[in-house]
Amino acid sequence: MNATTIVIIAFFATAIIMAIAMGIWLFTKNRRTKELRSKFGPEYNRMARSEGDAARAEHLLQERQKRVKKLDITPLTDRQRHDFADKWEHAQARFVDDPAAAVADPELSLGPRHRHSSRARGCRDREAQRSHDSLSRVVC
Repeated sequence: MNATTIVIIAFFATAIIMAIAMGIWLFTKNRRTKELRSKFGPEYNRMARSEGDAARAEHLLQERQKRVKKLDITPLTDRQRHDFADKWEHAQARFVDDPAAAVADPELSLGPRHRHSSRARGCRDREAQRSHDSLSRVVC
């Protein structure tokens, strides 16, 4: 083989390797996007719009997933779930009857309710506060 043939073979081999690498990268990126869209639902679109960049939004959502994985989240008991559902139904009814009073009542706001349910699920107060921005799909 002469030098020209070796250069042509090396060029095509490099091109094929680059095409395969690009295909793997695109496949992985598309799979990650589908998984994040499936997990976060409308939150994915909201985050992409607010960040102005889907890649940045995906990075933030992945960071959120990592942070939530570190939390020791225990499921609510049936009794706790029922109690929280009753309180929420009562809060909604109160809001319909008297919106101004319902909004002014701190017990009906998301903050205290979220922290209370977080403690019931085993989150420490600091974790509960940090997770307040992680309410999409995972409530801790």
